[in-house]
Amino acid sequence: MNYKQNIPWRKIQTPPSGFYTLRVSPDHPFDFFWGKDPNDRFLLLLIISKDDCDYLIENPVKLKGISTDVKFLGDTGQHWFVLELNDKENADIFYHLCKDLIDCTMDIKERKIAIKLINSRLERWRFFLSKSRSNLLSDAEIQGLFSELLFIERCIESGVNEKELINGWQGPLDGPHDFVMGNHAVEIKSISTINKGTVRISSENQLFSHLDNLFLHVFFLAKHQNCSDGRSLNQIVDEIRGRLSVHITKDVFDRRLAETGYIEVNYYDNPCFLPTNQTTYNITEKFPRITPEKLANGLINVSYDLILNTITDHACEFPFQERYNYE
Repeated sequence: MNYKQNIPWRKIQTPPSGFYTLRVSPDHPFDFFWGKDPNDRFLLLLIISKDDCDYLIENPVKLKGISTDVKFLGDTGQHWFVLELNDKENADIFYHLCKDLIDCTMDIKERKIAIKLINSRLERWRFFLSKSRSNLLSDAEIQGLFSELLFIERCIESGVNEKELINGWQGPLDGPHDFVMGNHAVEIKSISTINKGTVRISSENQLFSHLDNLFLHVFFLAKHQNCSDGRSLNQIVDEIRGRLSVHITKDVFDRRLAETGYIEVNYYDNPCFLPTNQTTYNITEKFPRITPEKLANGLINVSYDLILNTITDHACEFPFQERYNYE
């Protein structure tokens, strides 16, 4: 589906003044509307009370690329909370922001609670929009993020404490390793190219750690464009979020995703990946690698390919079982 051809604002004409609206849903407990203004800008509008106006004015959230305002229409006596998209090129992201506000208030009964929830969700979006890049994730970035999420899923299934796991997800923060849990560090790699038997090590520091235990975990992935098999990036994000039981952990998870530049848009419905195998390697002194102390003076930022069939003796059992609960 091409988002920009199916977003709801396509159904609304441009008004000569004021704004034209289309109700989001008659079943929603609050009065949300899609809208357009005379400049053909896309809007989300919500009818609010005078008290809501005061709260929103006193607690503003400034969003990159999106304007917010509180308006009073004298002819109808209504107060409106208005979100306005500044650039239509970001219509898919704006649509997901709007849907997030609509969906998160669907089961709320009290308006004051709904308004405070909307404000807190906008704060989360403010964080994402301030971190997001102008372009979507590249193919390599999609596969890399998917692989890190697969590792999170594997750890959850193995009984690892979710708080320690998500807090230990350091890849989005440009940490020294993708995951650090207790005194254990893990680097995640993946292979989706047929018959490729190497993984790229991006620096002399990637397989080096001052921690007691360092592991390399490699996923072998089958890549599908039609998604009859496997899962997309959007699907695995949604499934992991659903498996996290602690609200604060979900917030950290969403913040890590924002740091990667990910946001749930239809672009990430393809491709889909199906893991066909996975192997953990224990990085010991005998493991073939380049480390900082092995570099000649004056060398830095060395990258190299690691041939997997030469390190089979270093394969080990998945180390992060239930006994690794770091509480």
